[in-house]
Amino acid sequence: ICVTIGKYVPQALLNRSRKSTVGWNHWNVILDFTGGVLSLLQLVGDCADMGDWNGITGNPAKIALSLVTICFDLIFLIQH
Repeated sequence: ICVTIGKYVPQALLNRSRKSTVGWNHWNVILDFTGGVLSLLQLVGDCADMGDWNGITGNPAKIALSLVTICFDLIFLIQH
């Protein structure tokens, strides 16, 4: 999670200071966002299939990684 935050924060700050997203492809962000959403859906689907919702709280790293990814991808898409 720290590595993910460490790679997203500098890019968000650079985009903000330059007031531009020139130089990167927005499709990569869209694919990353899709991966974060699908990861959350997989976690919810697995828990629903097993009838045990403790899997959501039992894997906080997966939830946190998905949410951090989704939040930063939304920031990048808004900046673009």
